[in-house]
Parts: sequence; structure tokens; C-alpha cells
Amino acid sequence: MLKSYKSQIADRRSQNKRSGFSLLEALVAISVLIIAFLGVYDLVSFGVSRASFAKNQNIAFFLGQEGMEYIINKKMTNSSQGNDWLDVFFNSCQSPNGCYADAINDSITQCPENGCPKIKFDSATGYNYLNGTDTVFQRKIITETIQPDKEIKLTVEMKWRDKGREKSFVVEDRLFNWW
Repeated sequence: MLKSYKSQIADRRSQNKRSGFSLLEALVAISVLIIAFLGVYDLVSFGVSRASFAKNQNIAFFLGQEGMEYIINKKMTNSSQGNDWLDVFFNSCQSPNGCYADAINDSITQCPENGCPKIKFDSATGYNYLNGTDTVFQRKIITETIQPDKEIKLTVEMKWRDKGREKSFVVEDRLFNWW
């Protein structure tokens, strides 16, 4: 039997309603996608933030190590040349303000009362105190007499800012007058 024209149109309308999306279904689907993308964005943002912190922490560690090795090298050079083992750096680094050592420019300078200057970076010469743009890093070197003319404590403090918060660490070593 043939269906009437009206019943055929009604069947088509009901098929069209079942095959499409309602506005509510589309809004729910878009909301789910937005939530998924926000979760991925948060993960990527967190990863980039942690990578930036790790990079700065590594640079600070190596700059602290450089300061320590520079002072130890000066002490060894003085001793091997028959000079006073502490003559180059001891007085300027013994003050409460400490000193800063520039290995690139071979200098040791007492820090002013308001703190040691920021280390600069120059793509041609690297990290130093004379050329380039300021970095976030500050290095302070302090020497303290443990036994006169026999032993000193060498302390290197590194400070930097990361996302508005100050980060720091301290490295210590003992230097002895073996000669």
C-alpha cells in the first residue's frame, strides 16, 4: 500500500530530527573540547615554567662554581709564585659585604653596601661584570679566617629571581695554606 503524501513528509521530518544535532548537544560538545584544551594548555604552561626554572638553576649553579674555582685558582697561583696565598682577594672578600669575582676580566672587587651587582651576559664573551645586559643572577663571595695564615672558609652565595620569587643557594669550601 502506498503511503499518503502527508505521511511521507512526516516520516522525512522525523528522520531529519533524528539525524541532526540539537543546539544543546552542540554546546555540550564544544564545552567538552574547551575543557580538554584548557587541560593541555595548563600542562604545557607548567612544563615551560619548570624548564625555565631548571635552566636558571643550572646557570646559577655553574656561575657559583665558577666563582669558587676562580678564587681557588688565585690562591694556588699566589702560592706557587711564592706570594702571600691570600693577598689578591682576602681583604676585599672578608668584609660583611663580600666581593665579586669576574673570571673573564680577571678582577676581584669588593661589593658595595647595597649588594653585589648583577652579572651581565654578552654573547661574545659570556658572563661577566663589564659588558652585556644584566641577568637575574648575583654572586657574592665571602672569606672568613678559621686559623690565621692556615685556613679560611670560602663561601659563594648565588641569588636570582624566578617568577617574582627570590631563589638562592650557598656553596662552601675550606682553603688551606699548604706551603
